[in-house]
Amino acid sequence: MKKLLFVQSFLLAILLFSCKNTEEPKAPEQIVVDTKPFIGSYVGLFGENKINVTILTMFDGKIDGKSIVAGNERRFSGSYVVVNGGVHVVASEPGDDKNDGVFEFDLSVNNPNSLTGNWKGNSNGSNKNYSLLRKDFVYDEKNGIYSELSTRKMEIDELYNDYLEKELRIMRNEIFARHGMAFKSKDLRKIFEKYDWYVPMKKDVTDELTPVEKHNLSLIKQVEEMYLPGC
Repeated sequence: MKKLLFVQSFLLAILLFSCKNTEEPKAPEQIVVDTKPFIGSYVGLFGENKINVTILTMFDGKIDGKSIVAGNERRFSGSYVVVNGGVHVVASEPGDDKNDGVFEFDLSVNNPNSLTGNWKGNSNGSNKNYSLLRKDFVYDEKNGIYSELSTRKMEIDELYNDYLEKELRIMRNEIFARHGMAFKSKDLRKIFEKYDWYVPMKKDVTDELTPVEKHNLSLIKQVEEMYLPGC
């Protein structure tokens, strides 16, 4: 009888041990990162030009945004994974332009104001590293050398008498620069991209102009047409 009880107890122990070992292993705990602090614009040098990489949405492993450089505005989309206290992003531009490529960059939870990475062109063999800083665009009518063109309505004789011929084009385009216009012309980029206040945002800012600015732009064009034909 004792022998039978011992055998039963031994078999029960084996059965319990077997059941314990057949339990499903626990899935590793997923690390969740709050991506809201990453939403916004990051600006810095991209080769010889200033680039603006703007993250529009970032959720559930997916990212969407846009890049603006040398007057070229492109959307991008891709994915991100959580790594080393931050996220690693791989995102592609549409691919229907010869200058499109793939962005790969990192964002840190401890320093959400910095974005560093690499861009590779799809077809032109370009490979550019970049280190950008968070700089969200804020319109300020007082930015620039000719800020009065955004703060008060001017008279046509002021423009003709007070400014040199070569300044008229700069004056006119500084109004657009204050609104974040991304310039195609290399000489205009060279002029405005050296200023910290300038953040390229979009190719067309016409709808952003104030009544004062529209008035002064019209005056500048009149002066150019009257005294600088073909300007």
